[in-house]
Amino acid sequence: MSRTNCTVAQKVSVVGVPYTIKRDQDKELLTAGFNGRILFNDKEIHILSTLSGATYKKVLLHEVIHAVLHEMSNPEDTNERLVDAVADGLFTVDLGFLN
Repeated sequence: MSRTNCTVAQKVSVVGVPYTIKRDQDKELLTAGFNGRILFNDKEIHILSTLSGATYKKVLLHEVIHAVLHEMSNPEDTNERLVDAVADGLFTVDLGFLN
């Protein structure tokens, strides 16, 4: 995997499992047209460094939901439409940690 300008933004604990959040220019993400992805084995969430504001928060929430589903259920059961729907719904909730 090819990355440039990779910086660690923060860590998030998902059901007690620490995930590192990295802001970077992941060429695989850019090529695939994705804004973020999660590497379950490495416990890393990668988000394009060009994202900011509401877009960054929504992508981060989307990837955290993937982590929750992975840690609490069958790792293969991570339906993208379900994750999008839950992220969209939760994004409308006023959660202090996202502000």
